[in-house]
Formats: sequence, structure tokens, C-alpha cells
Amino acid sequence: MRRLESVNGQQAVIDRMAAKEPGAGKIAIVVSGTPGTGVTWALDQVAKEWKAARKAALQARGDSFASQRKLFPWLTLATPGAKDLARVEILKDSVKDASNAIPMVGSATSHLLDELLHFRRNALAREAIILSKEEQDLLFVVQAVAHKKRLLLTLDHMDYWDSASWDLLALIASSHLQDLYPALADVQLLFGVSETPPSRLTGLLDGCKIPTEIFRL
Repeated sequence: MRRLESVNGQQAVIDRMAAKEPGAGKIAIVVSGTPGTGVTWALDQVAKEWKAARKAALQARGDSFASQRKLFPWLTLATPGAKDLARVEILKDSVKDASNAIPMVGSATSHLLDELLHFRRNALAREAIILSKEEQDLLFVVQAVAHKKRLLLTLDHMDYWDSASWDLLALIASSHLQDLYPALADVQLLFGVSETPPSRLTGLLDGCKIPTEIFRL
């Protein structure tokens, strides 16, 4: 008996993403299906296998109960299978590295540590004047997680995304930020949508001229 994911197309999505070659620039895969067809499962499985192959993966999800909250999907960025948000992991790693490199004591410790942790982000902020402080923080996390690895972004429940989240996605999909955030130059975008992809998504991908494939479950 064939496994369910092979029958309904989930395995085809997993295999297709695994076959993507690095250095090809941005590529988008859109997985569509009605509720219960396994769209979210397919995205989760791809992200886990991507990370297991020593690549970088981040997952962002919208949700109906938070559809009016600004940047909500991006604020839930997390690594595959992790309970902690990606920004928490970045902070923990940074603190660990800083404490090993610079033993500090006394009242100046917190100030110096803060300066160390935020130096790179603040440098980017001075250049990326088109971004809000919140967007700069989110993109800093994306770049820090990638850290010279090939990056996969899985973006689920697109029907519930707010306008601010779509605007940030448009910047990520464009070429405008690649000099500031090199991970975006070769990012692989994996979208989970309802049976009909949102017109805003198809228009965005067409406008940015990103090669796109659609899988229907």
C-alpha cells in the first residue's frame, strides 16, 4: 500500500524541495489544498528535512484569531520542531558567545553586553532606512539564523496574513535588501495556501519574477 503522502502529493513537494540546487536565486513553491489535505504537514516535514540536512529553516504562520495583528506571522518565526521562537534562540546563542569571549563584571556589564548584541543590527538599521524597527529586528533574526547557510522560509495560512506581513514579504521577495541581508539572495520560499492561492501572492511572485511551482494536494 502506498503511503498517504505519496498518494495526495505531499511527498512530491518534499522531494522537489530536496532537489533544489543552491545558488539559483530565489525560488518559490506554492502548496495549495483544502483543510485536512495535509498542507501544513507537508510544510513542516520539508522544514524538518531541510534543517536535518544542515541547512537553515524558519517557519512563519498566520492564524484566523490573530488576522488583525500587525506582523503576526513574522512575530511567530521559529525553527522547525522548536518550541522557542527564533529570536529567543538567537539571543541565547549571542549571550553564550559574548560571555565566553568577554568576561565582564560590575555595573557596566549589562550595558556593554547590550551594545555587543545589538551592534550589527544597529549598523543595518542605519542603512535600511526603509524598514521599521520591528522589521529590522525580524530580518536580523532571519539573517542570523541563516548565517551563510541556504535558507528555507515556510509561510503558512496565507489567507489570514495582515497587510504589514504582506509588505514585509514583498521586500523579502524583491532584490532590494539582498546587500544588507545576503541570506535573502538565495532564499527558498515555501507557501501553504487554501485551494486557490491568494491573488496578492501570485501578483507578488509575478512582479518579483520569482520562478514558481504550484502543487495541489
